[in-house]
Amino acid sequence: MLDWPIIVDEVSRDAVAAALVLPRPRVQLIVGVAGLGKSTLAANVVATLASAGVSVLQVIALKELSGLPLAAMAPALATVGGEPSDAVGQRLQHLFDVVAANPAGFLLMVDDAPLLDDVSASLLNQLIRTTGVRCIMTARTENTLPDPIVRLHSEGLVATTHLRGLSASSASTIAERAFGRSVEPHSLRRLVTVADGNPLFLRELVLGAIERHAVTESARGLEIDQTVLPRRLQEGIESHFESLDGEQRRVLELVAVAEPWPSEMLAEPTTVRALLELGLIRQAPAGEIYLAHPLFGEALLAAMSTDTLDDRRTDAASRFTADFDDGLRFKVAALLAETRSPPSADELAWAARYAYALTDHALAVRLADTSLAQRVTFSALLVRAAALSAINDPGAEIAFVDATAAAVTDGEKVLVAMESSVHTAIHLHEPRRAIEHELELLPSVSEPSARALLGADIGRWRLMVGEAPADAPATSQVDSSDSLLALNAVTYEVMFLAQAGQFAEALAAISRARPLSQEARLTFPSAPDLLSLFEFRAVLYEHGLAEGRKYAERHRRDLFSDAVGMWSYALASIALHSGDVTGALGLATQAVEQLRWRDFSGLLDTAQALRATAAAQLGQRDAARELLATSPTGDVKEMLQRAEAEAWLLVADDDRAGAAARVAEAGALAITMHANALAAPTLYVAVRIGQAASVIEIFQQVATSGEGEFIAAAYAHARASADLDAEALLRVAPRLAAIELFAGAVDAAAEAAWLFRSAGKRENERKATLMIARWSAGLSGYRNYGFSRRAGELTEREWSVAEAAAGRQRSKEIAARLGVSVRTVDNHLNNIYRKLGVANRDELRDEIEGMLAEDAGRAAS
Repeated sequence: MLDWPIIVDEVSRDAVAAALVLPRPRVQLIVGVAGLGKSTLAANVVATLASAGVSVLQVIALKELSGLPLAAMAPALATVGGEPSDAVGQRLQHLFDVVAANPAGFLLMVDDAPLLDDVSASLLNQLIRTTGVRCIMTARTENTLPDPIVRLHSEGLVATTHLRGLSASSASTIAERAFGRSVEPHSLRRLVTVADGNPLFLRELVLGAIERHAVTESARGLEIDQTVLPRRLQEGIESHFESLDGEQRRVLELVAVAEPWPSEMLAEPTTVRALLELGLIRQAPAGEIYLAHPLFGEALLAAMSTDTLDDRRTDAASRFTADFDDGLRFKVAALLAETRSPPSADELAWAARYAYALTDHALAVRLADTSLAQRVTFSALLVRAAALSAINDPGAEIAFVDATAAAVTDGEKVLVAMESSVHTAIHLHEPRRAIEHELELLPSVSEPSARALLGADIGRWRLMVGEAPADAPATSQVDSSDSLLALNAVTYEVMFLAQAGQFAEALAAISRARPLSQEARLTFPSAPDLLSLFEFRAVLYEHGLAEGRKYAERHRRDLFSDAVGMWSYALASIALHSGDVTGALGLATQAVEQLRWRDFSGLLDTAQALRATAAAQLGQRDAARELLATSPTGDVKEMLQRAEAEAWLLVADDDRAGAAARVAEAGALAITMHANALAAPTLYVAVRIGQAASVIEIFQQVATSGEGEFIAAAYAHARASADLDAEALLRVAPRLAAIELFAGAVDAAAEAAWLFRSAGKRENERKATLMIARWSAGLSGYRNYGFSRRAGELTEREWSVAEAAAGRQRSKEIAARLGVSVRTVDNHLNNIYRKLGVANRDELRDEIEGMLAEDAGRAAS
């Protein structure tokens, strides 16, 4: 039995429920296509009001009863309609009298209002108009409301809520809950896309896959074979087409094989109008014709014979040639590729490259295979290898060998080397091997533009692993007529400037690169997303975490885009540095799963290290260590993130000095790699754990060369902490909060409070304490390891030992509970006595009780 989760649109539910309790409520009409959840939403609203004491009067509208007068009113009459032996008129009058006496105490619930019989609809019209009773109704989009209900609407007595279906996120959540584990993203995307937000269709697709045993395990989650439409869905959808004549069916099949259609290319206007009226097709605001639902297309394609499908595709292709551009050229090639008369090998190879640029990698492979079946060409072999690599197909290795063997010119050799390097560096996690391969090729490349293209690519990979030149790459001499060469060179420049923290110049270079990325979209399709990643970094560093979050969320709206993992990583990083460690762990986990599916940015290993960092901060030591068990790739971003994770593990072991040394070492190394800006968050860990003095000189180098408020505010915090300057800490805390570095703001305020208390400046201490209260409320999984009252005097482990010793536990008992040796406990106790100025356990207990009493008094004041 499928355990199907129910997700209700809480926003719509709450809005409808709130509208129904207004002094003069209007009828709340919920409209949507079949299966969208109208009845579920209405039932939730009814349950909400019923729990508040409202009596529900059910009105049952059924197709079978629509010809029987007052049949729909029977349940309501049975509830408050007087004695069963009374005449119908008497019972109706009693219903009116009871409702009129207390209209706020009743709620009419009318499901499928278009199916009401005429008499019941008229009665409801009178009951609502004369008594003002609350009423909620549902109706299918394609059905017409009875005239009495339409009159209520024209009189302004009806408020309509249009259900738009499940969001992609909600549909994904429901499907994965139903399956009981994560679904491979490609399978999930197709499942959600075909269901198109309809909960009923989604349920049938999931149930059908389970019943057909079409669900298999894979390393990236469950894979679902969706080549066959579930029988119940196929039959249900086919029932929509039963009344169509032959011409209408033919046009509908034409739409199915090649939607969307420019309306002018469907030369059957009368038939198109009829299909629109029947609700089987829809027209977008720009004029394009689509099927009313994606499943209509699935059903139509499944029902067509091979010959019919061939005819429809050929017919469609012949019409699209009337208005040729790249998009239409691709559509024609894709349509004819599956017919008895496919395009030429060269045209299919071009279409395969176009599909690859659209990130439809599976289609790219099919088109390349069809091309190669006619004639073996370098272009088809190359795009096939790149597409197989993108979908993590193990056949990519052999495909690149074949493409390399087919390369003849210098340009071809460089192109295959570049694509192969992406596979080696990102999918195989061996960037240094990619560099070695390109360096081996470089001496044999003599053609100037090919050599320059390869040089820029080597520079980008070298920059990734920290082998960049001392100066930024110059692009002024690059031939701008070669869009791929110019784009590769400018992308290299953007990467160098962004990592170094020169964001104004980086943004200017991004502006130059944008038009080039459009010109070279077939050969470098990931360029726009990579440029956006660097632009995101500039926005975050210059304007703070809030603006960075907005940018990342705006780009992450499509949960099935190839770039979704990159943006999940970006949001995880923001959550971590803002103090939402719990949220960061969840987002980093998502990022790792998504990047395992698609990763053209080389962020998978860095995201894994970010996940380890969050786990370490949350005290999940074993999980963090397991996540760090893989071998480092040499990527500077990964190196820095691993250092942060390792530092937080050392903090958890009470070795803050060791933690600070670890991030200082990584920060210094990053500076030699020309990644000054990337080093700033890592160095900031030392500041947050009260060890600013150990990184202040390195941090100064970063602040001197890097731009943006993020670096400036973090360095100001480091300087104030290293100088033990309480006033400066009090000034920098709001500055950190303004860019949403809330964890750092709380750390700065806590250290200031500790310093002010030590100096006897109680008023300033109170100001710092108020800052802590203001900014710590939104933190999740946050711990202060620097200068809170406890941490400033005792480490976290020392505080645990002190509390246990003050509670009269013996050293042996404390050691067993903490999993350490008795000698370690005694060493901790000696440090505790020294720090607190006490001589034994009795004095320790008195000191701790005094500290707690002081806290209680401060809280009460």
